Amino acid sequence: MPTMEAPERSLEKDQVRARLERDLPDFLRKQRWFAGKARELDSVRLVDATGAGDLPGSNRLIVVEVRYREGNPDLYFLPVAWAAGDEAARLEREYPVRVISRLDAGPGAGILYDSLADPAACTALLDCIGDSCSHATRGGVIRGEPTSFFDAARGPTDRPLPIIRGSAEQSNSAVLYGDRLLMKVFRRLEPGVNPDLEIGRFLAERKHFPGVPKPAGSLWYERPGAQPILLCLLQELVRNQGTGWDHALHEARLYFEQVDRRPGTPPPAPVEEGSLLDLARTDPPAEVRKFIGPYLAAAATLGRRTAEMHVALAGGPEDAAFAPEPLTRQDLRKIAEGVRDQVRMALGSLKDKLDGLPAPVAEPAGRVLAGAPALLDFLDRLPGMNLSASKIRVHGDYHLGQVLRTGEDFVILDFEGEPAKPLAARLEKQTPVKDVVGLLRSFDYAAFASLFAFARDRPDSFARLVPWAHAWQVWVGAAFLKDYLATASGASFLPADPGQLALLLRTFTLDKALYELLYELNNRPDWVGIPLQGIVALIEQRERARPTAEPDRERVPAGRYPVLRSAISDFDVHLLAEGTHYRSYEKLGAHPAEQDGAAGIAFAVWAPNARAVSIVGDFNGWDPSATPMQPRGRAGLWERFVPGLAPGSLYRYAVTGSGGATVEKADPYGFATEIRPGTASMVCDLSRFSWTDQDWMATRRGRNDLGAPISIYEVHLGSWMRVPEEGGRWLTYREMAPRLADYVFEMGFTHVELMPISEHPFDGSWGYQPTGYFAPTSRFGTPDDFAALVDTLHRRGIGVILDWVPAHFPRDPHGLGEFDGTHLYEPADPLRMVHPDWDTYTFDYGRREVSNFLISNALFWLDRYHIDGLRVDAVASMLYLDYSRRPGQWTPNEFGGRENLDAVQFLRRFNERVHAEYPGVLTIAEESTAWPMVSRPTNVGGLGFDLKWDMGWMHDTLDYMATDPINRKYRHDRLTFRGLYAFSENFVLPLSHDEVVHGKGTLLGKMPGDEWQKFANLRLLFGYQFTQPGKKLLFMGQEFGQAREWNHDISLDWHLQEYPFHKGLQRWVRDLDTTYRGEPALHELDCHPSGFSWVDCSDSEKSIVSLMRRARSSDDLILVVCNFTPVPRHNYRLGVPRAGHWEEILNSDAGLYGGSNQGNIGGAGTVPVYSHGQEQSLTLTLPPLAVIALRWRNPERAR
Repeated sequence: MPTMEAPERSLEKDQVRARLERDLPDFLRKQRWFAGKARELDSVRLVDATGAGDLPGSNRLIVVEVRYREGNPDLYFLPVAWAAGDEAARLEREYPVRVISRLDAGPGAGILYDSLADPAACTALLDCIGDSCSHATRGGVIRGEPTSFFDAARGPTDRPLPIIRGSAEQSNSAVLYGDRLLMKVFRRLEPGVNPDLEIGRFLAERKHFPGVPKPAGSLWYERPGAQPILLCLLQELVRNQGTGWDHALHEARLYFEQVDRRPGTPPPAPVEEGSLLDLARTDPPAEVRKFIGPYLAAAATLGRRTAEMHVALAGGPEDAAFAPEPLTRQDLRKIAEGVRDQVRMALGSLKDKLDGLPAPVAEPAGRVLAGAPALLDFLDRLPGMNLSASKIRVHGDYHLGQVLRTGEDFVILDFEGEPAKPLAARLEKQTPVKDVVGLLRSFDYAAFASLFAFARDRPDSFARLVPWAHAWQVWVGAAFLKDYLATASGASFLPADPGQLALLLRTFTLDKALYELLYELNNRPDWVGIPLQGIVALIEQRERARPTAEPDRERVPAGRYPVLRSAISDFDVHLLAEGTHYRSYEKLGAHPAEQDGAAGIAFAVWAPNARAVSIVGDFNGWDPSATPMQPRGRAGLWERFVPGLAPGSLYRYAVTGSGGATVEKADPYGFATEIRPGTASMVCDLSRFSWTDQDWMATRRGRNDLGAPISIYEVHLGSWMRVPEEGGRWLTYREMAPRLADYVFEMGFTHVELMPISEHPFDGSWGYQPTGYFAPTSRFGTPDDFAALVDTLHRRGIGVILDWVPAHFPRDPHGLGEFDGTHLYEPADPLRMVHPDWDTYTFDYGRREVSNFLISNALFWLDRYHIDGLRVDAVASMLYLDYSRRPGQWTPNEFGGRENLDAVQFLRRFNERVHAEYPGVLTIAEESTAWPMVSRPTNVGGLGFDLKWDMGWMHDTLDYMATDPINRKYRHDRLTFRGLYAFSENFVLPLSHDEVVHGKGTLLGKMPGDEWQKFANLRLLFGYQFTQPGKKLLFMGQEFGQAREWNHDISLDWHLQEYPFHKGLQRWVRDLDTTYRGEPALHELDCHPSGFSWVDCSDSEKSIVSLMRRARSSDDLILVVCNFTPVPRHNYRLGVPRAGHWEEILNSDAGLYGGSNQGNIGGAGTVPVYSHGQEQSLTLTLPPLAVIALRWRNPERAR
């Protein structure tokens, strides 16, 4: 190719343009967002572009026109950039799919590529929207338009947002800006109103519907005489636990695992699809309900949110675009014709591609082709219906992938409509039954997608599990539909006649299944079996043979069991009512007992407002009438003795409230549970385990003293290490015990902190939404197995701290919420009942029995499992009545203040009881505000904790470390501010899990610079943490430089230890721990101001801080110097209080850690030169991006 100027400046030149247009077809066919894969391309033409220099670097925005052999052309939008040399080679090697065109000769040789993953291009798009930019193109203008939500969603402009390109591309591309914003980049362009933006703004700005992301802005392409075209849509980024699709697949797989482990369980009787409306008024069979578990409640929640969305979209007569309109016979005729067209297209494509389909789907494909005429019969009835219902704006492409799981709730996304349909069709008003069916079909998809994946390695299980898959899909769909209909009851858009509604459901079910079939034929032939399965079900719904129903189980007659001569004394009842029975777990729950010579289990539960309570379990067929419990006077207690039962039996309490509704509840005091998604409690005897940690327990008080070294390794048991050879399964407690104990011991940590291990239904909560407060999660084994883990750690000299969650609990039906039909554990006040951040219930700390439950639970872990400390989660959310609440959303206390006085009293009682009954056990507060005296004794007005997390230090320090060293001098106060409050509390300096999730990356990823500088910065961060006053905490994986953001579903990347930089970092952390434990000056006075002083905290120009650490002995002095720039400093003078030799004991720049090996050759001697208020001083070499520590050696002691 001839010599030319930089290609990004010559896109319009004939030779460059011709090469680009020649290469574009191949590039487009490789992109998932390209909608023309099934069409024959004729040509691709560059029609417009921004000018050179409008955007940073070589970035340009271009619009291309794609012409086909038949049909109308399409416009596509491409952000592009130019690369040459090594960068071009890297892109071709690592991201070949992004390469558009190659120019192979001359000074202009290189590549033109899709630049949407480049930070510069993405930042330019964001700035263009926020600044209301206007860039002229050859044929028009590109214009940015922020909304009223932009500033709040963007956050501080002085903090750059990390750029992450989304991986789940479909018809659009996505860019994430940190944890704040999501930009959707529309690839295929259409002039006119964009429904995603229009509906999103209507719901968020006009209707204040909380179930959608707030739109923050948009980027438009405008041409004279033509309608504007939306290029990019900017929205707030919703924090979530994944899509509804991921959640459904996960839950369905757990369901199949449960069923597969019990091959003798008869399959449920099949249910006819046509009776779904009837099923929405009933409950699923006990076995199905047991196996599906809490996902039924999730489906119901999604049903409510969907109905609320439709009610909001019904708008009103004042807004023509959203005003409801009658659903006419002409509309019904159009629907029927659309389905017929869909049948012709989908079945025609199926017939053409039948020979190339995978063998397993040949049979159902043939059945669908043969049964096609029968699919059309019912459509003839549709236009003749005298329907009284309206049509409204709808989502239009509604499925589980379009919702995000946010705790126990959902947020709805992507109102773009079906990408394959023209814009005019996607703007039309329709019956919302279309959306309802979209979710119902998505449940069907999830059931069989999960089954196909599950049975891939278990082909013999497939046929047996098919009826179970149908049962999951049908009953989950019924739960969704039940709450949808209840919430939308009376809405004009639903026909009042159930028969008409059933016909609409069937019509759109066929339409959606055919749409899926056509999509899979064109994109994922291996998935064709899923929509085929749905269409076969429609064909055969009245013809399927019903298998024999499950035989009746032997039922135990009611009244068979005598009431236990109660082990709960009148004094116990008095203490429970008073709220001071701190061993209530010895009385309530399920306990081995004996009566009249018969061994069995004694059950007791607190449900004061229940009309009736019975025990249901695997021993009585889960029959609520079989084993009623007896009330204990007016105490609110219910009791029952069941002879013949033994540990391992599953049970729940069937609690009938005053309104007559019966709900099955897990035992609040249950010591064990079945593995999720099962929700039953399990009878367990905790007396069998033999402890061997007597040496640890005898010395624990000294090891947990505030003058002792405390270095905590924070661990999530489900993702610390897994078994890749067995599908990445979890380690059991017993498998983990020696591995974790050996590793923590070798690394030098003194304690482990386990993220919550109390039983919890949802993996993605990480344990912070517990339902089984007294049960170690069964994911990893039995209670005895968990005890063995603690025992092993103790025998290696390692303390065990548990994350404990008394701030809130989830709203799962089997949990504590509305336990006896009333708000028992949670406040009845709606302004105090629900935690707004997590949509969970809060505890009613003012109710004596509730605070007693929690304090008893805390003491239980210390008593039965020898736990050495409790880190109390979310203390700030407990202390303030207005926490995360706006004015009008909270009620003040009796004095008119915002303090939760009941919570304050509870926390003080909790700390008093723990310290009185278990001296030496640590209590640690995660408290993020300036509440005074959190870690001061209660008798002087404090809350009574031993330690408090220093969240301010964590955020300030990480903000500083993420700053480019050249600019750190402007943020020097981030390092020094802590000196003003460092001893106002007893602090732990945490680098916790919260800083390596939700798009925050890893600690290594936060560090600026190239690879060497990143590791040097991280070594410096850890060195600064370990030499500051305060106890230490480090989240797992960061000690060796985990490069991938923490994901609770997979193991840490242990293979990184093989690489020199990672190995050097790991050795540095080990040596830090060793030095911290061995040097009294670094730990004895962590919580006393006499143990710390600045030497010089004012050298902001060089970004250097120096400090002195002291022990109780005046002979123990350590000088710490941190150089936060990559510039080595030579002959740097610092004043010191002692003359003599100062030995260099730490240097993060040493070669064995991956550093440049600069330093002070083992130490330095003082000279009588005045500096920093001292008569003696040292001149030191400060390595780049490094911390050094020098210890004064007393000459007399050395001799």
